[in-house]
Amino acid sequence: MKQKFSEKRKIWRDYARAIFLNYISGHPKLNATTYPAYFQQELGISDSHSYAKKMIRQGYLAWQEDDCVALTERGQAAIAEDYMRFFDFASPYVTIYDFLDERERMEEDTSFEATMLSLLLKQMKVRKAEGDDQSVKNIHFDIGALYEGLGYQEDALHHYLMTLYYDISGMEYYDLLVAYVAKKVSRGEAQESFDGVCVEPRVMEGLLRLKEVCTPAMLDKAFGSETIRVNLCSRKDFNALVEDIFNGAYEYDTWMDRFRANFAAMLSYYAKKKR
Repeated sequence: MKQKFSEKRKIWRDYARAIFLNYISGHPKLNATTYPAYFQQELGISDSHSYAKKMIRQGYLAWQEDDCVALTERGQAAIAEDYMRFFDFASPYVTIYDFLDERERMEEDTSFEATMLSLLLKQMKVRKAEGDDQSVKNIHFDIGALYEGLGYQEDALHHYLMTLYYDISGMEYYDLLVAYVAKKVSRGEAQESFDGVCVEPRVMEGLLRLKEVCTPAMLDKAFGSETIRVNLCSRKDFNALVEDIFNGAYEYDTWMDRFRANFAAMLSYYAKKKR
């Protein structure tokens, strides 16, 4: 059930307080503490020193020696584990309200992982429908991390492979290709604008952790299972790239030369279609 405004305000107050108190527990000297920018940007706490004093008045913190504070029992109880896990996971695709609302709807497993998986899978459908390939890629990685945390290695590897598939697709050049087809940029300008594609280190690390469970069938399932508006990578290239990563043989310059050639081939293909 969707929360009313008053319920949302209480949820946000509890959430912000939990994040603040958790931070203070590791930085107890108030006058010497430099507070992180996210207090104001993400939590709406504009004056951290005043907020800390408010927490003292309300019994969540207590003064100690040397201008330090410590969590009281009430303060410790206010740091809900799910709030902290949600904050640390830091997904830009769901809010704390979404999380609590989804957990209330869950019939069986209401764990953090199950709730986030349910939310992110729904978000992925929305982002696919919108053609938001960048968000789909990021959500694949987040789902992979959740599955890996649960010990579902094959599921995790699938989503890491899907993240790689998006990473090397060249999706960031879609608008450039549209402009080229529309004759708004020349072939030389388009070629000059190609700045390579990048395999994110976190993706490579995830693949390496789970390489032992990879099978040819998993590579086949990942490649081409989702439609991307731009794809600079053939199935053969995809399999070879994964093999290089698994064998520690990945070299950025070598693979960028290959993708640059693939991009040039794509321009040639569209040049023929423009005639």
